[in-house]
Order: sequence, then structure tokens, then C-alpha cells
Amino acid sequence: MRYVIFDIRYDLSVTNGKIDYYVSEFSAVLTDYSMKTADTFTFFNEADRLKARAERIHYGEKKVVVDTIAEGYRVFREWFPEDACMMIWKHSVIHVLNYCGRKAHIRKVKNVVELQGLYRDMAYLLRQNEVLPLDECLMEQGLKCSSEQMGSSRYRVKAMLRLFRKLHQTGIGIYGNPFSECVYEHRNKELRAYNFFPELVKRHEKQKNLELMQKIEKFGLKCSVNGSLVKIYTQYADYKFDLLPDRAEGHYNAHRFYKGSRVFQVEFGGKKSLDHNIKAVVRQIRKIEIQAEYGVGNDEIAALLERIMTRFGSDCHACE
Repeated sequence: MRYVIFDIRYDLSVTNGKIDYYVSEFSAVLTDYSMKTADTFTFFNEADRLKARAERIHYGEKKVVVDTIAEGYRVFREWFPEDACMMIWKHSVIHVLNYCGRKAHIRKVKNVVELQGLYRDMAYLLRQNEVLPLDECLMEQGLKCSSEQMGSSRYRVKAMLRLFRKLHQTGIGIYGNPFSECVYEHRNKELRAYNFFPELVKRHEKQKNLELMQKIEKFGLKCSVNGSLVKIYTQYADYKFDLLPDRAEGHYNAHRFYKGSRVFQVEFGGKKSLDHNIKAVVRQIRKIEIQAEYGVGNDEIAALLERIMTRFGSDCHACE
């Protein structure tokens, strides 16, 4: 299978509700069936004219001067092999590609793979909406890179190719030859069952646990975290629960007043942010702590006690 590793530099503007892209540069690297570089292509904007340049490794360098971005993209698509799979870093590049395709009156690329998504699935990173910096992913895999040069699409495609080679080599070694089919057919979910980078997963899990602990400790609570399992220790009880995307469920053991184990559950009302969920959990714990402080075991008694105390307090002020 051949791949075209693609990256683009552009600016976005909105006029009267219409999105317009100004493309300053895009680059691509074509691989052969053994993942070696077979050809490269670069389009760049130089002051008063645009150039589309195909750098033929085996056949020399071919330059074409074009007048518009649409013409440059048309030259690129003529260079692009029909049987190749395009690989980009993030999904937003597809919108720019489609924009260029409409300008050039060319149909969409048939198969596009998001390298960032592939890396996230192989490394078992469940933060699906988080953008992963390319340079950080390279360093995580022990691949050298220059963060200063990441602004150049010509440098980025070469860096992306190095990362993909590492993922491809690891995937073939663990998953076997069907790994390439999973990538090409967007069957990334099948890859999540395999631990391709165990040390990296452990490091990310440790970092994730630490971040969650810090968020909880901001509320003055002692805690420990192991994945989705959270333990919180207070003066009145020990809480142990699973922090899920839509709820927290588990139990707590009270060791003052009403001793024993009780169900602990908080509904978040759908998938919310982590900060929102932590605040909801803390509110529930504070509520239980207040009840324990007054020796009250349920909401109805607590509400009744509060009304009595409020009325008693007002009567005392009246007597004075």
C-alpha cells in the first residue's frame, strides 16, 4: 500500500458568513510499498507568483508556475496516485482540501487517514477531542525533531512520515499484516484492544491520575486516583467510586455517627467536562458531610431540622 503524507499551511477568514482559506504552502511525500520515500511535492506562494513544484527523486526536479491556488491544487492532484491513501495530521485539514477541490473542480480524495487519531488509538489515549502536538508525539516515540521548524509543511510531512513508519513497524510486529488493512479501512477500534506502547500508556495514565488528583485537592480533599477509580478521605467517611463520563458511582464508609457502608452516586446529566463532574462530586460529598456533622441521616430530616433551626432563630431574635 502506498501513502501520500500531506500537510498544509493556511489562513482562515470569514466574510459575510462565508469561510475563505488562503493557502500559503502545502507539501506531500509519496511512499512506495515498502514505506520508503518515492517522490515529494511542494506548493508554495512566492511574493508575486505561485509555484507548484514536484521534486522527482529519481527523475530530477520539475517546476510548474501557476497563477492561482486552484491551479496549484490541480497540478498536485495530477501528481497524486489514484491508488494511494492520503495521510494528514488532523481532521481540519480535510475542510481545506475540500475547499481547494471545489475551487479546482476536482472530486474529493477517496481515502484520508488521520495520523493523530491513529496515534491516539494505538497509544490508548482516550482524550478524543484533544489536539496532540506533532513534536510531542515524536519525542514520546524517541524521534528527534525541531519544534522551531514545525511551521514549515515541508518539514512536517517528513516528521509525520518518520512517526508513521514507527507506528507501522510497531503495528505490524504486534498485530501482524492486517494492521495495514485496519489503517486503510479506518478500523482503528480494533487496534484499541492491543497495547502497542505499554510504557507510554503507563506514563500517560500516571500523568492523567496526577492531574485529576490536583483538581480534587484544590477543594481541600485528600484523595488517591487509579484510572477511573477515585478514593477520597474526609473526617467523616471514606469514599470509593468510579468516575465515569456521565456519572460517579460507588460507596462510602462512614466512621462517625451513622457508621457503615452506603451507596454513593452522582448523575452528571450527560457528558460534561471533567471540572464540572468533579464539582458535582464535591457538592455531594459536602452535602453528606453536613448531614454527618448534624447527625442527620437523610434529606427530609435535614430539611426539617433546617426549618426548625431557622424558625427558632427568628423567634429568639423577636424575644430580644
